[in-house]
Amino acid sequence: MRQKRKAETRSLLVEAGLTVFAEHGLELATLDDVAATAGFTKGAIYRQFPSKGAFLLALFEQYAAVARSGSAARQAPWFIPLTIQFASQAT
Repeated sequence: MRQKRKAETRSLLVEAGLTVFAEHGLELATLDDVAATAGFTKGAIYRQFPSKGAFLLALFEQYAAVARSGSAARQAPWFIPLTIQFASQAT
């Protein structure tokens, strides 16, 4: 039961992170914003991820999984804004 709850919390945080970073941008989004959107405190992020970098890596991994999975998954409202942000960061 505890492992299931931990996985659910992690999933909610990642989904909130994708949404918040898409809305506010990579430079302006904060972990406080992510936690509030997910209905948790910032401490919940650090209980799931050892650092902000690890959290950002999890967000990118989820983004990449969606990018590879097909056009239906790419309909998530955060997908296009994050694609544009990642592309602008790469240049």
